[in-house]
Amino acid sequence: MLTAPSNVRRPHAVEDRWRKMGQDDSMQVPEPRIDGLLRTAIRQKRLIRYIYTGKLRIVEPHDYGIHNGVVKLFGYQVRGSSSKPLPNWRWAQVSSISDLFLLDEQFPGRRPSQSGKHHQWDQIFARVGPPELASAPDRDAMAVHLTH
Repeated sequence: MLTAPSNVRRPHAVEDRWRKMGQDDSMQVPEPRIDGLLRTAIRQKRLIRYIYTGKLRIVEPHDYGIHNGVVKLFGYQVRGSSSKPLPNWRWAQVSSISDLFLLDEQFPGRRPSQSGKHHQWDQIFARVGPPELASAPDRDAMAVHLTH
């Protein structure tokens, strides 16, 4: 039986998972159009529409990256078809997403998680930011309205 010399470094855990799944780094790169749309949607806090497992979904994209060795999107589905009550958190394997469109409709930003914990990602490509605070004129107008 052959063994690696003691000075040979073991591959990173993510690389081990890819190897076990018969994948390599080149298979982990999403289609450029989909990658660009997901990054834009997250940065601009815009809803997306896509087909996943034969179902139309309207989703707030929150996290996009590699989870357990697979490129995934984690989002909050607000409309569309679902086997679970909506709205609800959903995972999507990016390689199985089709007909992806960026919608004009925006959402506030990061939502609090019920547990207060986040999923452990191998690598994050994009994560939605927190909700924006009201602008200074809006805050001043609210303060005036509340005091009168």
